[in-house]
Amino acid sequence: GTTPIGSAPLVSGVAGFSISNLTVGTHNISASYGGDLNFTGSVSPALNQVVIGPDFSVAVSALPGSITVGQSGSSTVTVTSIYSFNAAVTLKCSAGLPSGASCVFNPPSPTPAANGKVTSALTIATANTTPPGSYTITIGGTSGTLEHDYPSLALSVADFKISAPSTASPASISAGQSATATITGSSLYGFAGAVALTCSVSPAPSLAPTCSLNPASISPSASGATSTLTVNTTGPTASLTRPVLRHGPRPLYALLLP
Repeated sequence: GTTPIGSAPLVSGVAGFSISNLTVGTHNISASYGGDLNFTGSVSPALNQVVIGPDFSVAVSALPGSITVGQSGSSTVTVTSIYSFNAAVTLKCSAGLPSGASCVFNPPSPTPAANGKVTSALTIATANTTPPGSYTITIGGTSGTLEHDYPSLALSVADFKISAPSTASPASISAGQSATATITGSSLYGFAGAVALTCSVSPAPSLAPTCSLNPASISPSASGATSTLTVNTTGPTASLTRPVLRHGPRPLYALLLP
């Protein structure tokens, strides 16, 4: 159906009309004339009138780089007032967070000044169990019935991996000998930093083998960084003791001189 919004007199074939109380949204407005002795009645084509009310937009700055698992990164969220919007906007990470990660906004519900801007500090924290990888996070803002998203915040979670051969070289050694193996550290999703290496031998009986790494710290890269693992064993030893004779003559030691 139709809803009358007003009327205006026809003056020299022209009627003027204004209105200022249309609600926010889209309205199809038509003018109709019933006709008189000089003009026949008619209805104009509909005018599509969009009324825009106070609103806001959300923008997010890029994270500075990869976040290592177990650490956090920061970004800035900017809320901009449109058409004198001036109300609190509740922020959230609405989609895309990897498992174990969380979002914190400070403040969580900023209020922009009319036709102004306000910022909120976003901190994304990861856990040691967060899977390394590339993610796209959606940042959402809600105020009453208004809701807007920023759908493309890129997040890269970095880590490293250590690999080693299944056996040392040589695979079998005798007591007193040693064996070596090459340990490789590789960067995942932009990991950058030093990794301290340690080794241990298990089980550890008496005279157990010992191990060492050279270097003991590496900086993994995409192509890999290596360290040499050396396993050392201890050779058998024996001790000589003088026998104790309970009966019979004492032993005779002879020395022949030239």
